[in-house]
Amino acid sequence: MNDSTELWTYRYERNLPRMEGNITVGSFGVTVPVRIVGFFPEAPDTYSVKFCQEYAFLVYNMACMLADTYRGRGVTPLLRKHLAPQCIERLEFMWQLVGCYDILNLEDEKNAMIKMVPPMPQWIHFALVTSELMECTVNVNIGTIVFHSMLVFRRKASRWICDLADIG
Repeated sequence: MNDSTELWTYRYERNLPRMEGNITVGSFGVTVPVRIVGFFPEAPDTYSVKFCQEYAFLVYNMACMLADTYRGRGVTPLLRKHLAPQCIERLEFMWQLVGCYDILNLEDEKNAMIKMVPPMPQWIHFALVTSELMECTVNVNIGTIVFHSMLVFRRKASRWICDLADIG
């Protein structure tokens, strides 16, 4: 992950605060662009560069784990830690459907690639809707196939918990 805060910039666009930067992921040092837009005036004061970097990296990891769930690998303990109970239930149901109906038929070359190639996010966009609600979208490529992932976080006490996780 980038430790450098100089690479992150604040801008105002149409009177909305916006922060842009990159996180470095993977063993090859690939950078993923991140854009964070606040829809309330206190967003730049509330969310530091460190917060933005940490949550961009968390969302990156969660999007990759969601792709792994779609690929039939189940809901990981790290993913469970950040998900609401109803979200875990829905993802486990999706995982069971993928496994039961063999949606990813390995005889098809495209589906075989989904199982073998690691997921690689292309961009991450955040929307800080309120001080209690954050929506994230991630474009994840698995080989030549593009998936879009959406995560909705709500603040519960002092933690951000994912209420909605979707990939398609």
